[in-house]
Amino acid sequence: MEKAADIYRELLEILKQNIRGFEADIIVFHENEIDLETWGKTTNFHERQKGNDIGKKMYHALFSTLKKYKKAILIGCDCPYLSTTVLSNAKEALNKNSVVFGPANDGGYYLIGATDISLTIFENIAWSTSVVLEQSLEKCKSNNFNYALVDRLNDIDEEKDWLEWLNFNTGHKTKL
Repeated sequence: MEKAADIYRELLEILKQNIRGFEADIIVFHENEIDLETWGKTTNFHERQKGNDIGKKMYHALFSTLKKYKKAILIGCDCPYLSTTVLSNAKEALNKNSVVFGPANDGGYYLIGATDISLTIFENIAWSTSVVLEQSLEKCKSNNFNYALVDRLNDIDEEKDWLEWLNFNTGHKTKL
């Protein structure tokens, strides 16, 4: 558990570096108390997550953000391959689509963006399985949400994914 927490903290640092320069307000949705100092000048906005499963948490984060903004892009902290180019492509895709997904190689997604959203898109999804994206796309189709996909990337779900990232990014200086 301690090593997983260390990797998670390191992923947060990688995320902060990777999104530096992306022009957008950043809202950190968190379950437990967070130290906003660790985010530096990246964000002045933060909210507690709402919902009892990942689908409801994502829905509420998007719904809350769309009350204030025309577009919202939700990312997790477990995709060190994410770049400002991918975020820009997702933002651009939302000019013509209601929803955008960043597919993960494991069958899920590391990013979801929206201009409009419904809780039904997040209901009855087999979370943490290889069919998450497939089921989510079907939900979009059946609810008349047009969608786009951006780059397919790996995310970090297991130690082997982390080791693959370290091998891929040999220039990354890990503390672990």
